[in-house]
Amino acid sequence: MGGRVQRLPGGLDDTFEKKGDVPDDDQTRVDRGALREVAEAVAGHVPESQLRSRLEELVDFDGFMRFWAVEKILEHWDGYANNVNNYFLYEDPATGRFVFMPTGTDQITVPDPFTGYTPPVSVYAAAVLPNRLYAAGETRQTYAEALRAMLDRAFREEELLGEIDRMEALVTPVLARAGADTSGVGVAIDDLRQWVRGRRTVLVEDLENGPPPWRQPLKESICADLAGHVEGSFGTTFGTGGAPDIFTTGSGVLSLEYRRLQVAFRRVGAQAGFDRNAQADPWPVVDMNGHATDDTYYNVWIGVNPEHFRPGGGGPFDGAYAWGGIGNWNPRASQWTYLGGFVEGAVELEQAAAVPGAPVSGRFHALVIQW
Repeated sequence: MGGRVQRLPGGLDDTFEKKGDVPDDDQTRVDRGALREVAEAVAGHVPESQLRSRLEELVDFDGFMRFWAVEKILEHWDGYANNVNNYFLYEDPATGRFVFMPTGTDQITVPDPFTGYTPPVSVYAAAVLPNRLYAAGETRQTYAEALRAMLDRAFREEELLGEIDRMEALVTPVLARAGADTSGVGVAIDDLRQWVRGRRTVLVEDLENGPPPWRQPLKESICADLAGHVEGSFGTTFGTGGAPDIFTTGSGVLSLEYRRLQVAFRRVGAQAGFDRNAQADPWPVVDMNGHATDDTYYNVWIGVNPEHFRPGGGGPFDGAYAWGGIGNWNPRASQWTYLGGFVEGAVELEQAAAVPGAPVSGRFHALVIQW
């Protein structure tokens, strides 16, 4: 991956989840140093004259220009360049450079329905790489050349229209047998044909007097922010939820790494009962409270599907088997802070029954994320 750079403010590099070879699925221990190098290369303090040369060392630059151009050709508004979404990064071991790959292309051929402004017809530049590259005159022109090249190389109207015809013939009879309104489908398909026929013209016309300016700010990240990792064990009895002193109704062990800092605890208490915030059909919930050495308190809550709240039960934190989260209470400032929800990992129950006085014990581990 090359050298390492200073960690960037906000920890946005941690919003990238590594796929595949991750021991124990622990994303907090993934080395994201190469990603930080890319982020540093496009940081605001890097001179425009050095931008391309730095990126070419870290990213398949020509490939990225094609990726960027194709997103706009297809009007992939929910992709990287406009919505900072629906893309993968692959670090090619043969070159040591990142390759951008699209995914989630279910929102194409239509403009962004959620934006409050009208972007230029021929470019999206709301993400940091396109934004910085498009602001530089040389690479703005390189983008326009890449767009024209991809139109000539890959946007073949007759082949696309032929595929639309084939799919219409395949799908329409099925929809008719299912009782769907095929007339409405036919209108939508005709609109798509019109879009294909006119796409080249509108893009080329927008570039006639040179690439148009981009005046919008960077898009704010909508990713989940990987904040840390938590695990622990608990022992209490059911029906103690809401008792005034959680340290007298049960005990436990907590291990928490949050924002790369390990939290130390003096003591841990536990309770269990039905979810007091539920309007109907409440789930059993285990609450834990860790008194940290800085004299703040870390509150953990774990809800378990009633069908699995039994000895040997439990399951993943996926919202169907279990859910959970963690917050912090600072008594000196009288401030409570939500730290994140639980994903990945699981809760495992040794003893459990939703009956007053029944013993409840088990263990859990999870990643902590913020949206």
